[in-house]
Amino acid sequence: NIEVKAQSHSQDISGRAFDVEILNILAENFNSMKSRVGKPDIRETPRIVNRLFKEIPKIKETLSANKEKIVNILEVADYENLKMTLTRSKFEESISKYLEALRTTVEEAIQKANISLENIDAVEIIGGALRVPKVKEVLKESIGDLELGSHINGDESMSFGAAFIGANSSSSFKARKIFLHQLFENDIFVNFTSK
Repeated sequence: NIEVKAQSHSQDISGRAFDVEILNILAENFNSMKSRVGKPDIRETPRIVNRLFKEIPKIKETLSANKEKIVNILEVADYENLKMTLTRSKFEESISKYLEALRTTVEEAIQKANISLENIDAVEIIGGALRVPKVKEVLKESIGDLELGSHINGDESMSFGAAFIGANSSSSFKARKIFLHQLFENDIFVNFTSK
């Protein structure tokens, strides 16, 4: 039986925002090469941007476990390669504004629930951001001595939760009943489109 006491969110915080910060670092390094003087910013070319976005998950994964990542992307534009070293500290510096918003959002949720940290038994983090060490560090600062758990697959947890709620609402599926009591502060809209 789950009761949601409060919710808080920020549209400024997302894994995609982190990706955009890495994209900007890569693009600025590439654009600043001597051979690129007078040439357009590569971020103006959607094909190049999409290609860089495909490289970014590997960069984030490496930076989660290591202090730096050697980036080597062949023929980014005009047959020129991008070779650089991206440090975790540079990445963390670029996402600092999002981390401050994260801290504020956590504090706001605790205030809305009208509880104190002493009333909380456990904290579980879900989502892809749990792999970013600085995110965990900021959350740990916000919750004090409480253990920050990441015991379930963060990428799939939201899907599993939605599947359980859907199964509980259906007469066609049999699943262990999960009773979720939640008052939504905002309207919810769902769009289904076919590809």
